[in-house]
Amino acid sequence: MRPMRSLGHSFLVVVLLGALVAGCAGSDEKAGSTAQGTAAEPRLNWRTWLIEDSVGVEVRDPDDAYKVERIELVDPKGSVTAASEITRETVRDDDRGFYGGPGVSVGGSVGSSGRSGVGLGLSFPLGGTAPRRSPPLKLTKARIPLTDPDSYRATAGDWRVRLHLLGRDNAPRVAEIPAPVPPEK
Repeated sequence: MRPMRSLGHSFLVVVLLGALVAGCAGSDEKAGSTAQGTAAEPRLNWRTWLIEDSVGVEVRDPDDAYKVERIELVDPKGSVTAASEITRETVRDDDRGFYGGPGVSVGGSVGSSGRSGVGLGLSFPLGGTAPRRSPPLKLTKARIPLTDPDSYRATAGDWRVRLHLLGRDNAPRVAEIPAPVPPEK
């Protein structure tokens, strides 16, 4: 007769399976290189990526300190290509994540001995406080077409993305961030 496993052991297995599923969750981005960081003060978070024959840019303003007026790609000689598409929206991070609501997850494993297993995890709140509403986040996305993709790929490390910003005080500001570098083949 097999001994029963403790509730603590089962809970640990469910937590580990949930972490495995969350860690393996994919992105909806297509293949290409990415870069991210912070520019300006107050902070301005950014991410760039290269996809097909264009550069993508995402600017997150968690403090609602700026309005992104223009986004440009600057080549090593100083020539500028303006973004062909810019979208602006206000989002809340509250809408993306676990805040005490019920959930279901499925996980699996395969061992070196050929044994495999599948687990089902259920989560539900055990009390606590209601989630806090985060302040609105200004999100700007842009797409910049590459006029000469081969030239860009050969010298991508020398290119910059220029952000033209308008501060709360209506003073114009400019921030430059690195352009994405294609992955080495």
